[in-house]
Amino acid sequence: MREAEEVALAASGLGSGLLAQQPVDEAALTVAVLKVCPLCGSEYETAARFCPADGTALRPKGSDSLIDRVLADRYHILKRIGEGGMGRVYLGEHVKMNRQCAIKVMSPVLVNDHESAARFAREASNAARIIHPNVAAVFDYGESDGLVYLVMEYVEGEPLSRLLAREAPLAVERALDLARQVADGLGAAHELGIVHRDLKPDNILVSRTRTGREVAKVVDFGIAKAMQESAGEALTRTGLVIGTPEFMSPEQLLGDPIDARSDLYALGCILYLMLTAAPIFEAPTREQMIKRRLSEDAPHLRDLDHGLAESLDHVVARMLARAPGDRYGSAAEVRDALSGAHSRRPGADGHPSAPSRYTPRSMPTLSLEAAASPAPPTALTPVESPPSSPSRRRRALLGAGVLVALALAGAMVIRGARTGADSPAALAAARRDSVARVTPAPLAVAPADTAPAALPVPMVDSARLRTQLAARLRRDSIRGAALAEEGAVRAAIVRYAQAISSGDVAKLRASNPALTGAQQRFWESNFALAEQIRAGVRYGPTTVKDSTAEAEFSLRLNFVNKSSGQEESMVIPQRATLVRRGGSWQLTGLR
Repeated sequence: MREAEEVALAASGLGSGLLAQQPVDEAALTVAVLKVCPLCGSEYETAARFCPADGTALRPKGSDSLIDRVLADRYHILKRIGEGGMGRVYLGEHVKMNRQCAIKVMSPVLVNDHESAARFAREASNAARIIHPNVAAVFDYGESDGLVYLVMEYVEGEPLSRLLAREAPLAVERALDLARQVADGLGAAHELGIVHRDLKPDNILVSRTRTGREVAKVVDFGIAKAMQESAGEALTRTGLVIGTPEFMSPEQLLGDPIDARSDLYALGCILYLMLTAAPIFEAPTREQMIKRRLSEDAPHLRDLDHGLAESLDHVVARMLARAPGDRYGSAAEVRDALSGAHSRRPGADGHPSAPSRYTPRSMPTLSLEAAASPAPPTALTPVESPPSSPSRRRRALLGAGVLVALALAGAMVIRGARTGADSPAALAAARRDSVARVTPAPLAVAPADTAPAALPVPMVDSARLRTQLAARLRRDSIRGAALAEEGAVRAAIVRYAQAISSGDVAKLRASNPALTGAQQRFWESNFALAEQIRAGVRYGPTTVKDSTAEAEFSLRLNFVNKSSGQEESMVIPQRATLVRRGGSWQLTGLR
């Protein structure tokens, strides 16, 4: 074989020492891969190196080229520490000050979206105004090389959600300490007219000081809204959920105007979760959970853990009141209410005791032995501190008389039983005797100068009550119907996401008959490059009108890159149009 090659070289006229030029398949060397332009966010399946629109160097889809770069000539990107709907979060270090910081970089796909950019800028503006030890501080905001970034305090800790997943329920004092800190941080924001609107365990970071004390910091004011803004100024278009339903107040779920008391409701949900390890209004589906939250009062803490103090139960119940006017008026009031003595009852073991959420509370029982020998009545003396109202004194006197009457009647019945007097005549005599003894009982009338006036008989306008009840039922029915329609619309979106997870183009077309040729080619190329695709949905605003609907949502894709073998993710904002056919909703367009 060696001799044959040498003969071929000699015949070709190439000198010895030169390599024979073999034919090359240029098409085989040109491999098209999915790439993205970091400037305009456009994606291409191409072998080219530069964006045809603006000439920027393209990067492979899924690669993170920011690591080890210096952003804006002063922030050295060390590693990626998180990702959200608006972008990614990196650990960085200021090259001159040697101070670590967290850097949120806006997703390139959203850079050219005016409203997304405005939302990102608003987070910087809102958070930078809040200076408080329980709020993560914002240091810088800007744009560099087509990247919009936000620099904030780096909190070396973990989200409260992760802590609760591992350790809930927390000890009472620990939970109250964290809740008081969060209330302090919210108070600083509310004083500046800023409502967080998305308070949840994921947005509370917990770190430890050198002494071991836990410090809570509120983060992510990405959808925070200044209270003086009008409804027309709200930014809600990018397909991201405005708030997290599991922690949203009823008025926020209904789209009504909100204020600081909505954040206090969310804090009540979080405190309930910290103390019981169970979310309020558990339900099989999110739609059922929302319906319960809108129509039912929040369950009490002591329904789940009898060992918790009644005073704490009352505080949390007020934080979770459905009507904003029934809640605390400010974060400072919540902090003060949580600062009282709310320790567990003596003998409680610190853990929820009942497997059922609605175990009836034990009621005190009357002992017959105690009733058989009642203590002699003592003179009632007025209480000087604290002063009692006339109605309270009247109730106390009436209650004392009733207790004495019950005790004497019980004694007479037992005495009759012991003497064998069980005939109707004997029992009647015993009752007459008890009444005669009770009638002159020490129900002393208060002196004339302090005697309370007779209680006014409340007048009930039954017609007005019926009208109000009918209006409430109609309103609840309308809201329930709207939630049911929204759930049916989301079911169609879920079928679409499930088809994407299957990686089957036929199922994708069945879930979305309006799939265009370009959309089908996009998914075919992604199915070829990725495997183990998991598609999740985050819902945005949904509008239903007669037999048509529009819904905004974001697809979050997690998949394994076949070429690199690494797990990657991406977020795709979508706006869907749907039509109701045959009792179900079908997609008619996506953009």
